[in-house]
Amino acid sequence: MQSPKIPPTLLDKIVVWIGAAALVLLGLLITASVLLRAAGGVIKGNSEIGEMLIIIVASCALVTATFSDGHPHVHMLIDKLKSNWRTRVAIVVTALGALFWTATAWMNAKVAIGNAILIEETELLHIPLPPFRAVWIAALAIVAGLLIARIVRLLRSPPQD
Repeated sequence: MQSPKIPPTLLDKIVVWIGAAALVLLGLLITASVLLRAAGGVIKGNSEIGEMLIIIVASCALVTATFSDGHPHVHMLIDKLKSNWRTRVAIVVTALGALFWTATAWMNAKVAIGNAILIEETELLHIPLPPFRAVWIAALAIVAGLLIARIVRLLRSPPQD
């Protein structure tokens, strides 16, 4: 069940632009890598840089989809329910999602804390991994927080048909 559309905030727009910039950089990196290979050259650490950009793109995409309520919805079943039942189902499903993303953030944070004594970096370029872990964990926590806020909104003022 989709909640009423909320206009994008400055934070929404910033997350979208960060994700878009990372995606454009990834595309440029891949293009440059292909062109250089054709000319007999290579970009040192191409895959490592690409992997770090993918973390940023995925994090921003997940947060943006949650901000805009852009996650998939099953309309075939939900639309057949009465409004009060749709709201109940939305609250339960959103609560399960919040629980999932909270658990995922928690486990990722445990891994990050456990690996804090290690020097985690990529093999070739020695790019430190903790900042990218932090971006991912922050994205997961933001998604969980947004879902919890959505539950509170649904409980305070359920959507009307």
